[in-house]
This record gives sequence, C-alpha cells and structure tokens, in this order.
Amino acid sequence: MNALTLKIAIARTPYTEALFNGTVVSDRVSFDFVDVKPITRAFRRMARTLEFDACEMALATLAVAHRYDIPVTGVPAVLLREYPLPHLVCLRDAPISQPSDLRGRRIAVRAYSQTTAVWIRGLLETEYGVKPDEVTWLTQEDSHVAQLGPQPSEQSLAPDMEIYDALVNGVADAAITLHLGSHPNIRTVIPDAGQAMRDWFARHQAQPINHLVVVKSELLREHDWLAAELTTLFARARSLKDGSDPAPFSRAGAALLLQFCALQGLTPIAYGPESLIAGA
Repeated sequence: MNALTLKIAIARTPYTEALFNGTVVSDRVSFDFVDVKPITRAFRRMARTLEFDACEMALATLAVAHRYDIPVTGVPAVLLREYPLPHLVCLRDAPISQPSDLRGRRIAVRAYSQTTAVWIRGLLETEYGVKPDEVTWLTQEDSHVAQLGPQPSEQSLAPDMEIYDALVNGVADAAITLHLGSHPNIRTVIPDAGQAMRDWFARHQAQPINHLVVVKSELLREHDWLAAELTTLFARARSLKDGSDPAPFSRAGAALLLQFCALQGLTPIAYGPESLIAGA
C-alpha cells in the first residue's frame, strides 16, 4: 500500500524534530512539510482557505472553526501546552498589585480569540472575579476565523504597534504576551504566577492545551485509521524528547478551555472535546 502523503504545516520543535528528520516514520502516512513562520499564520490559512491537509492549530481557533462549520477536525496530538498566567504582565512600576486592579483597565493582546488569552480571561473570571467585559481588550489582529467579528469589549491597537510599546506609552495597562517574560522592565500581574498555575491545574486534574494537530475532516472520513496513526506518530516523536510524557493530551484540559470559549461568547455552547477532536 502506498503511503498517504499529507501536506502539513507544523512548527519544527524538539517535540516534532523526529518527524522532520525521518527518525519517526510510518508506512501508512508521510508528510510534505510546508514552512510557515510564525506558525500562527498557518492557523489563519487553514481556517480560511483549507490550504493544508493537516496543520498545527490553536484549540480556541478549532472551537471557533467548529462554530462556523469549517471542515477541520482535531486529533489528540498536542504540539504546545503552557501555563497561561505567567504571560499576563505589566510594567514593573505599574499600579497593579492584584487581578482586581485590572477592572476598568486596558489589556493588549495579539488577538481576542488567542488561546492564551481565552485561558487568562477564563481564569480571571472564575478564580479572581474579573469579568471579560470589565476590561478593554486591545488587539493587534482579528480572529484566524474570518467569520468571527470584533467582540464587544475589543478595540484595535494602532497599526504596527508592538505590545511592549503599548505598555511603555501608556496605551495599555497590562498585556498578554509570550515574549516579554524575561524583560527587565516587565513583571507578572500575579506574583508567582507559575506556581499559582501548577496548583490550579493540579486541583482540576488537567493540563493546559494550546496547539494540537488538525486534519481536513474529509480525510478522516476517507481513512478511518488516520487519526490514530497521527496520534501515535506525534507521541513517538515527542517521547524521544521527553520519554516521561509521550502523549500529553488532557481531555479535562481541553474541556476547560472549551468551557471558557463558551463563557466568553466565542462559541454558542461549550462543545465537548469529542465533538472537535477525533478520539478525545
């Protein structure tokens, strides 16, 4: 049997390197890798034009895509997971000492429907009592899914304004950013945010999920073995980097994120993971 070749866009990381260099292979499926940097640009292309057979995609993007009947389905192969609260930051001398100080303020973020932002808004509301509409959300770009328009508490930043500049210039009071954590002029809004996150996820017996693999739904219908094969391949590749964590999919983590999507109006209901992810 000839292997099924998938045109795929995923980030090249230590967890996927074995797929790129051929250390992990399958006799049933092979990959035609498309280089997209940053990989978030591939999410937009997949959601809007179905450009790839398979693609890395943020879980919140997948949820919004499902809302608008975009024919992509996830598989339980996680490519990125990280604790969100350490990415909620402000200037070191900002008059913000606790989450409640964010009420009535402005938080800059790449996109309103960014998965890290969904996690943080959900945590701010459920753990700290700060509702999403009590904050103005300053965004750099629109949703990956074209059908999702601006949200009620969302405003656009000036074109080409970087998030750090928004903080320094007083346009934003805080920010959600993956890139400023080690900056000397930046601190987390919540002290010891990493430990706060570890404790929270331990209580919920869950792990965060940010990015996973999605596939055109028609391919999964045509090849009923494909979801399991991809899940196995990505788990094998990950195990070469971290043998203690070969398959980090957390159904509870996915369910929590999907609940937050619904609470924030990104989806009309809280989808069950099984409605978006084959084999969840």
